[in-house]
Amino acid sequence: LGQRNSLTSLVFRNCSSKDSGGGFFARGLSSIQGHSLVKFEDCSSQKAGGGFYSKGIEILENATVTFDNCRAESSGGGFFSNSDSKISGRSRVMFRRCKSQLNGGGFASTVVSEISENATVTFDNCSARGDGGGYASSEFSEISGKTTVLFDKCSAGGNGGGFYAYSHSKVSASSTVIFQRCNSQGSGGGFASFSVSEISESATVSFDNCSARGDGGGFYAYSHSKISGSSTD
Repeated sequence: LGQRNSLTSLVFRNCSSKDSGGGFFARGLSSIQGHSLVKFEDCSSQKAGGGFYSKGIEILENATVTFDNCRAESSGGGFFSNSDSKISGRSRVMFRRCKSQLNGGGFASTVVSEISENATVTFDNCSARGDGGGYASSEFSEISGKTTVLFDKCSAGGNGGGFYAYSHSKVSASSTVIFQRCNSQGSGGGFASFSVSEISESATVSFDNCSARGDGGGFYAYSHSKISGSSTD
């Protein structure tokens, strides 16, 4: 495919790949926007991105993307991004019953990831054998701009039952992040941070009935954590 792909409405059902991207593999930046609807159902890959693998993604302007029962033998059971990813503009993304054998049962990002501008992202019953049952981020990740992110019944064999952040993570600007009924075999039943973590600017982060076999049943911070002008429950 070309260096930039613009998507309108697509459905990928029962698709599989012996490499990456069980439903769709994009070598360049992919843009899903303008009330577009994209669905990945029962897709799988033997490497990364059970539903979708992209070298960069923009989900903008009221777009809706769903990943249902997608699986990856590597990272990113639903979606794997190998470059910058952005979800914003009242877009909605849902990962339901997605699994990975490594990191990020729903979504795995290796570069900068941003969820902002009234977006809604849901991880429902996702799991990873490694870190980040719902979402695993290797580089800077930011949740801001009145965004809502929900992790429900997500689990990890490693750290971060819901969300695993290896690098700097930030939740700010009146955003809400909810971890409920998440668990990990390592540390951070809901959220595990292994670098700087910031929760600020009227953000709300809540942990309900989360557990870990290691440290931090709700939130585990290995490095510097900063909480200011925000609420944590």
